[in-house]
Parts: sequence; C-alpha cells; structure tokens
Amino acid sequence: MTISKQALIIAVADEKDSANYLPGAEKDIHNYENFLISDAGGRWYYKTEVKSLLNPTKSQVLKAISEVNDDYSFIAYSGHGYISSHNGKTYMEFKDGELSESDLITKSKKQTLLLDTCRKIVRKDFVQSIKKAMDESAETVYGARDIFDKHISRCEEGIIKIYSTSPNQSAGEDLSGGYFTSSIISAGKEWNDTNGKNLESNVLDLKHAFENAVIIMKMKFDTTQVPQINGGRRYGWFPFAVRNVIING
Repeated sequence: MTISKQALIIAVADEKDSANYLPGAEKDIHNYENFLISDAGGRWYYKTEVKSLLNPTKSQVLKAISEVNDDYSFIAYSGHGYISSHNGKTYMEFKDGELSESDLITKSKKQTLLLDTCRKIVRKDFVQSIKKAMDESAETVYGARDIFDKHISRCEEGIIKIYSTSPNQSAGEDLSGGYFTSSIISAGKEWNDTNGKNLESNVLDLKHAFENAVIIMKMKFDTTQVPQINGGRRYGWFPFAVRNVIING
C-alpha cells in the first residue's frame, strides 16, 4: 500500500528580543519532526514528506499549502491566534498579517489540521533524533510506514480539525513546547511504549490520541485550557501513532 503524504509544520515564534516571543512554538517544530520520522509517528521521510516553516510570511505559507496535493496531509500550526467574532473562524497571526484556518486547507482528500494557538474571541473581521531514526533498519521503516498508510487508506475522506483551546482561551507553553503539542506527542510516544507488543492494537488514531493528550496535559501542566476536536460523524479516524513493528522477509 503506497500512500502519498505531506506534513507541514508552521511555527510563529517571533523574534527572540520581542515581547511576543514564543520559545515553545519554535520547540514545537523539532518535537513534531522528531515524532513524525520515528516508528511511533509512522516513519515519515524527513525533508521529502516533512516540511517546516519558522516565522514565515503569509505568502510563504500559502505557497506551501498550494503545493500540497497528496493523498493525506498533516498541517500543524503553533503561534499566536484568535477567533473572529465575525465568522467564528480561528485566525493565525504572522508578521505581515493573518490567515484563517480555511487558508490551511490543502488539496488532499484526507487531512488533519492541528492548531496550537490562543482562541480568544476578537471583535474584528480580519484581524536531533533525526540521525538515530534514519539509522534504524529498512524492515522497521517499511513496517511503520505500511501500517500508517494502510490505516489512512481505510478512512473516509474529509478534514479533522484539532484546536489546543476552546473559544476565548489562551494556549499555554513552556520551554519544552506548547502544552497541547507536547502532550499529544507524549501521548503517541507513551502509547507506543505501552502497547509495543500488543498485536491487537497497532494504531493510535487521532480521536484516542486527542483524549490521551487531554489527560496528560491536565496532569502535567497547571492550565485550564480545554482542547477541542472536530472530525464529524466519521467511522475511521486518521492515524497519529503506530506500533513499532518489524516485518521480516
């Protein structure tokens, strides 16, 4: 089973000497990259399937989004944002303006959109482990990717949206990254470690990864933010993590 896929990680941390600097957003890029190329994350290919943009302009983001035309896409944003009271959409802030969540929709028929940003309602209309992972055996690479891709192929088309907060809430972060981003990545890693030898469970889908992330975030951080997920009335949820498997022969 061959599935074409593309991950685009967008982080707006601002300049380090800025009052709005978000060191956690910058860390989120590395956390996502390291997770996605790992066995637990589905063994995405670094650079060819995982692209990252740090402090990009709107045009750079729109260009990158327009170039995504794969079977499945995973788009993640970390940075400042808000909800417009005009249309209820979440907007992301860049140094040269804003983009709405609709602007991050790709041509992919299957897509996950994960926004780790504040969602305060604003009354205005527009306001390293890489080398270690690559050194793993070819058999393991094939196993993790094959499981991830097969699960995507069984899911219905559509978009799953995940928000790190509810409307009118701020998104927390520390030096390890955004509270929700680090929590959902931890959920994937912990699930993989716990269920690594459970033959009846080789995929952690987004719905369960989200639920586990909420629990981890509440236990790990002193925050009141309430994440939200919207996948509609779907039968199959896209994968977030897969079990580390070795396929011989």
